[in-house]
Amino acid sequence: GIISTFKSQLKKIEQDELEEKRQREAEQEEIEAESAYYLYYQDDNDSTSTVIGLPSQNQSSDPIIFRRFVGSLRKTGFGGTIIIGVEPTVGEELVEYLKAMRVIIKYLTPVECTFEFAKKNQKCYHPYSHIKREWSYFPLARDWLTSCDACIGSAVIASVRDTVFQLNPFGKGMPII
Repeated sequence: GIISTFKSQLKKIEQDELEEKRQREAEQEEIEAESAYYLYYQDDNDSTSTVIGLPSQNQSSDPIIFRRFVGSLRKTGFGGTIIIGVEPTVGEELVEYLKAMRVIIKYLTPVECTFEFAKKNQKCYHPYSHIKREWSYFPLARDWLTSCDACIGSAVIASVRDTVFQLNPFGKGMPII
């Protein structure tokens, strides 16, 4: 009697301790996973993130638009990569500003459109002459992103003309999707 009762109590204690240990390990794994996820969205951890600025067709070389886009983004503390497409007619002053703000400049090469219903002298961007200019921004952005070695984190594609940043798009408080 007493020995078998003692053995069963000892076995129960061992099982409880084992279950507690498993539970602690599971909780620790969950905490570590949450911490890694949380750290990814901290303001100081945006170095692998990318913002791609696409110019509008009508104001593709207006320096004020580019300064507002890039300046507002850098002012939020964003330290990641900025890639911006510009027309070849963009002024030297704007190019110097973009370089000073650590922007990767991608020159857009206008070419004659080749798609079926293209109007005479309608311009598209190389190498996507078979796609309307407004639509070619997206495959161009994909090309720029895949050719960027530092661009391995999250990415945002935005219109340079229509975007002003108030917060770091990859900083603390970013909505979890």
